[in-house]
Amino acid sequence: MVCRVVLAFLVFGLVACGDDGTGDDFPTLELYITGDASFQGPHAGQVLTDAIIRTTDGAFDLLGGGGGPIHAPPETISFGFGSTVEFGDTYEIHLWIDSNFGGGTVGVCDPPAIDHQWKVPVPYVTGDVNIVVSHDDATVTDVCSTFSSTSCGLCDR
Repeated sequence: MVCRVVLAFLVFGLVACGDDGTGDDFPTLELYITGDASFQGPHAGQVLTDAIIRTTDGAFDLLGGGGGPIHAPPETISFGFGSTVEFGDTYEIHLWIDSNFGGGTVGVCDPPAIDHQWKVPVPYVTGDVNIVVSHDDATVTDVCSTFSSTSCGLCDR
């Protein structure tokens, strides 16, 4: 009889210590972005800067970012945000390539016709996220405000 009571306590005790519905009991998850080879033709040798923004409930919380050069084929663009994303949240990845097509200033985010920029939505996170993006001029959108010196210290270089 004692064994049954102890076993019942252990089972129900574990259930009582489970998720409380706030999401706080879930581990942080990994987020990886890969740019396919379509980026390399127009942008090999240029610098890509990225930022991750939490957008849950209409928020705009800049969590971090980085960047680096875009290499010539056969390499692809690949970067991760480590254990940054959390279960149940939504995010956007903002990408800016300092391309300076037709003018612009090196190290400053210029309009999308000069410096290519994209938003990549990351919907409701339920596990580790792996996203592959393609260079698509039709989806270019202005994200310069994310990369201004007033928004973050890692952006305008």
